Amino acid sequence: MLQAQPRNHWLIACALLSFFYFCNTANASDPEFDLESLMSTDVQVTSAMKRAQPISNTASSIYVLTNKDLLNAGVQSIPQALNLVPGMQVRQINNNQWAITARFAGGRYSSNLLVLIDGQSVYNPTFAGVYWENIDVPIQDVERIEVIRGQTGTLWGVNASNGVVNIITKNSLDTQEGYATVSHGSDLQYDLNLRYGGTIGDQGSYRVYSHHLEEKQASEGLSPTNDTSLLNSMGMRVDYAFNDDITLFSKWNILDSAIGQTSRRVDKNTLRNGSFNESVERNKFDFLIRVEERISKKSNHMLQFSINKESGYQETLDEEFRAADLEYQINTLIGDHQIDMGLYYRYNDIELISDEYITNFGNSNKFENYGGFFQAQLNVIPDKFHLILGNMSAYNDYTGWENQPSFRTIYKISPSQTVWFNASKAVRVPSYLENNIEIQVNGSKVGEFVNTGNTTIDNTVLASYLRGSPDTEAEETISYEAGYRLTDDNYSLDLSIFKNTSNNTLTYQPSINTHAVNSAVFALLSGDVPQVLSILNNTPIYYDFFSLSTLNVTGLEAVFAFDISPKVDTELSYSVINLDYDLAPGQVAAISHDSTLTQLMAKLNVKLPHRQSLNINVKSEKGSMYSTGNIFSADIGWRWKAKPNVTLAVNAWNLFSNEYEYLNTRELHTSPTKVNKSVTASLYVEF
Repeated sequence: MLQAQPRNHWLIACALLSFFYFCNTANASDPEFDLESLMSTDVQVTSAMKRAQPISNTASSIYVLTNKDLLNAGVQSIPQALNLVPGMQVRQINNNQWAITARFAGGRYSSNLLVLIDGQSVYNPTFAGVYWENIDVPIQDVERIEVIRGQTGTLWGVNASNGVVNIITKNSLDTQEGYATVSHGSDLQYDLNLRYGGTIGDQGSYRVYSHHLEEKQASEGLSPTNDTSLLNSMGMRVDYAFNDDITLFSKWNILDSAIGQTSRRVDKNTLRNGSFNESVERNKFDFLIRVEERISKKSNHMLQFSINKESGYQETLDEEFRAADLEYQINTLIGDHQIDMGLYYRYNDIELISDEYITNFGNSNKFENYGGFFQAQLNVIPDKFHLILGNMSAYNDYTGWENQPSFRTIYKISPSQTVWFNASKAVRVPSYLENNIEIQVNGSKVGEFVNTGNTTIDNTVLASYLRGSPDTEAEETISYEAGYRLTDDNYSLDLSIFKNTSNNTLTYQPSINTHAVNSAVFALLSGDVPQVLSILNNTPIYYDFFSLSTLNVTGLEAVFAFDISPKVDTELSYSVINLDYDLAPGQVAAISHDSTLTQLMAKLNVKLPHRQSLNINVKSEKGSMYSTGNIFSADIGWRWKAKPNVTLAVNAWNLFSNEYEYLNTRELHTSPTKVNKSVTASLYVEF
């Protein structure tokens, strides 16, 4: 159990940073002070094709946040960073929980967005999503974050039907200096990062790092708030070059956290939802090792092995999972044509323990996934027209073999203009919970299903259970997407339109034992009310998962970036997304509802005199997707490089906003709070 000592931690952090400042100014470097306009350059990305290539050659809606973007904005977590990405759905549930996705409605347990750290998947196989509060990557060590909005199943496998977030950290050779940051704010007790790097002979390098965080609770919520955070983590990265052709990259990370939450769960006495404050303790261990070899001037291959282990403990549920991944990939050129292919294997072991609310965990908690992909980028008209064909064939223990083919084209109108199109199929495999679990949920009154005219009977609350089904099928999404890119020295424009049609969309349907209902009706007709109540009190309602409906998602995204002058750059973006369900009779959408969301974002970066900078990010969202009112907020950040190795920053968050960003009251266990205005002060020291 973690125990917080906020005053002592704050004093220690300040003492450490003061020591680093006064003793190490002579050793600090003075990197170029520059605000980078990313979209006006042809940046190299890896997530779109699983190999490095320019953005202009990608047939995907891709956006990249560089390290400078992150530092200038003053973000202190990955969710905050993703809030900078146009078109992303980023809603803060409370001070430590987030609902994040792309081209859909986000939720605490969203499972359509694949999240990777250096190519290692970090999703929880229990619900096939991520706990964002435990995605702990030091921002100063992030080289870039690549975000693909849209399908990428051909390369990345199942559950990447709405996009991929690939967090890529710096090579340890680029982090040889010592680095420390400390932050304090109105919602933040302290946030301390320490890092030190060194060399391994003439061929290798390493860095070790640690992160320590304590956040305060929100001031107002639907229930009394309890959303504090206490986190400690540490890790290490090693990069080693055996020779000019063979390189090794390895890292490990351990995390221990205690997250406060207000849980909405069933009160055993009333059978209705009540609010309960509790602490969720989580322990994580991640390990990754990757070996890459250049076979020839035209070919290279890679072998990667990773392990994830996570344990979570709270009042009603103990959770533990272990996952092991093995991947192999080869990239080669045949003439002017690029060929990429690979194989992967994943083993999952899940253990859940709950004596009270979860009554069934299914027949098996161990399952496997494996498969392979092949993709060819054909240079049909050299440097003018590319045709990309590919397919991922993968097996899972729930739905068997699934195929995810794709067809993409890229046409360069001119050196600065590109149009692209893709048609693809993506698959979302049901999670462990959707297949197996039976969990007690908010009870239902008899009157919600039938009105007997007897107040006592109509107000009787029946025990209710959400029940998974091994018959739940994989959700299959056919996507069509087209885009246009214009890149100039001072400005860029990125447009895309898309339409997704998903079959076998997850729904649920209430059901009740008809024999018991008939017996209750007979007893009611006989005037035996006690017998009616006795029957009903032993007759539960089941909400069974099905995959019988269709979802159509359409949308538009536009990003315009403009370097107004060498000292001022700006970015404007607009996106709109529409969800339209075609539900089978009696079915209810499990995740969202018919809705529309419109998003407007504006960013402004200004270089000020004396090595200062100003960063302003404004966001407006309108629509019914999250059952909230319209959202309008602004974040403002100021940075001052006081010394070559010392930077001061002040950030104001969520200005003009003191509202709920998320109000999905149907989602299990979440209890939203208002997102408060806050201010954070930070000190950065290199040594």
